[in-house]
Amino acid sequence: MANLCRYRKKIRGWKRRIRQIQKWKQQNFNVDLSNSNHDYVKIWIHPWSSITKQSPPFWYRRLILSALFEIYHNWKKQLVERGEPFYLKIWLFHPRFSHSRVVAGIREKIDWYENVFPIPANQDESFPYQEYASNLYNLHDVTWELRIDDIVHWEKFDELTPQEIEILQKKAYHITQTSDGDTLYAVWLGSVWVGSCPMSAI
Repeated sequence: MANLCRYRKKIRGWKRRIRQIQKWKQQNFNVDLSNSNHDYVKIWIHPWSSITKQSPPFWYRRLILSALFEIYHNWKKQLVERGEPFYLKIWLFHPRFSHSRVVAGIREKIDWYENVFPIPANQDESFPYQEYASNLYNLHDVTWELRIDDIVHWEKFDELTPQEIEILQKKAYHITQTSDGDTLYAVWLGSVWVGSCPMSAI
């Protein structure tokens, strides 16, 4: 079972980190659907693209989110020009912001992406406007849909130990038996806010 422990260390060179956002944005400004009818851009900015997925401070997250919106809008223009149905969303993971991304798909990938995240039974959670508000964009112009950010463990496939199974039985928000006799444990990690906006917004 994956070790989800976090660590914290001092990040240096913030001016360079800000320049990295612009470089990363330019490298991902055009959508490429030649890879199985889909494309996505993740936050590949060191050290937040590391395996640990440590999240940056909120002021820096807002700069990254602004770049994601710019990528989103440029991709949308290009997808509209193709003249066929498409999926295009911003996935804002909270609190695991470093997993956030822009995702695009056509043809069979549209339905797949529409159903990739579980829908929470309780929709009372509010979008974290206060944390992500900025004069660089208007979050209220975006339609946000709440989804569940989770991690799934398979008892047999993952060869879980009895100790790991006991922990998961307490932590999992959903446990189910599969048709092949395995047991699936879904552990809640946070929320995914799936966002879309009109061409003129942001």
